[in-house]
Amino acid sequence: MLRQTLFMGLVMAGLLTALRAADDPGRAAHKGGAQTAPAPKPVHELQVVAGRFAYEPASLQVVAGEPVRLVVRSKDTVHGFSIPKLKIDERVPKGGDPVVIEFTAPPAGRYEIACSEFCGSGHKQMKAALISVAPTMTNQ
Repeated sequence: MLRQTLFMGLVMAGLLTALRAADDPGRAAHKGGAQTAPAPKPVHELQVVAGRFAYEPASLQVVAGEPVRLVVRSKDTVHGFSIPKLKIDERVPKGGDPVVIEFTAPPAGRYEIACSEFCGSGHKQMKAALISVAPTMTNQ
């Protein structure tokens, strides 16, 4: 009789523990239950200024696969911001109003940036580069 009482007590304690875990999802997650989704990667935002006849900075470095946001402004006249290999081509108005360009950084490599709006005699020399590097443990 004592054995049956002890056995029933253990069964009841186990059931209560299981019910408590089911009512508290946070507790279940800490014990190997449901996993939360990984946090999204932060957006790598870069400021770019277009001016006759250069981009500042002239080289933009990103990590392949990361979300990128370029905020491009003109300091003088209308310019274009084109990365042909990525099929990006935006008009940048005069007056400093920002143009926001968002994309996922491409595979590692060098991608030419050029002005796609005629801006004067040095237009053809208005170039920059997007440098995409492979992810490493230190830049992820």
